[in-house]
Amino acid sequence: MNLKKSFLIAVLMFLEAVAATGKAQGIQLHMKPTLVECLIVLIEREPLHVLVNTMRQDAMYIVRELSKLKPLLETAMKSSLLCASFRSTFCLVPLDVLERRSHLAKQAVDVKGLYHQAMSGLEEMLQGLLLENPQPGELKNMLELMEPWMTSALDHERERAVQTAMRLLKFVAEYFHFDLSREFSKLAHLTAVLIMLCGDPVERVRSSAVQGVSCLYEVLLHRKKPDQKLPSPFGGCEKK
Repeated sequence: MNLKKSFLIAVLMFLEAVAATGKAQGIQLHMKPTLVECLIVLIEREPLHVLVNTMRQDAMYIVRELSKLKPLLETAMKSSLLCASFRSTFCLVPLDVLERRSHLAKQAVDVKGLYHQAMSGLEEMLQGLLLENPQPGELKNMLELMEPWMTSALDHERERAVQTAMRLLKFVAEYFHFDLSREFSKLAHLTAVLIMLCGDPVERVRSSAVQGVSCLYEVLLHRKKPDQKLPSPFGGCEKK
């Protein structure tokens, strides 16, 4: 545990030092793929039956910070990262079970706080990766990899995945102006999945699905103006 934490702290301190130079945009970090491989392993090894530390969200935060540096991650590695991150968050046992196990083990941890940090960390990592490569294909790949959990037989997995997809689509609808004409047929399938989930027996899944359909509709119809400003990964805003 201490070794893992020491590794994360060391990487974070290195990234903070890079950012302090003010030249992060021009830096080619050749060790980036190796660092991401290590972070994938760390995320994969986090337990799903208990939640007692910030390892997974710390790792995802570092991925978000690495996304500000070149080079771009290769598609295969990014897919491995996304699948590991989705499984590590969506497949956590239900929050009430996590809290009950923590109580029985007499662990003095804020399980609910850790849980919300983990979900927020995932969402912010996705936003960072999309800002790293703001292309329609990037969004499509994220949503396709998320779909198995959106259609899971387990209520808590569906709820987490659909809410994450909705918030990602909301982010895109607010800040991006994508031409999705080439991706329309594949995104039409996602639209059908979301529409189906609007009738889900779980109220929070239904609510997120309805919002997701609305956001996807905005994205597909290019409702945002072409000069909409994107949030810059280096602070402030930049034009798309």
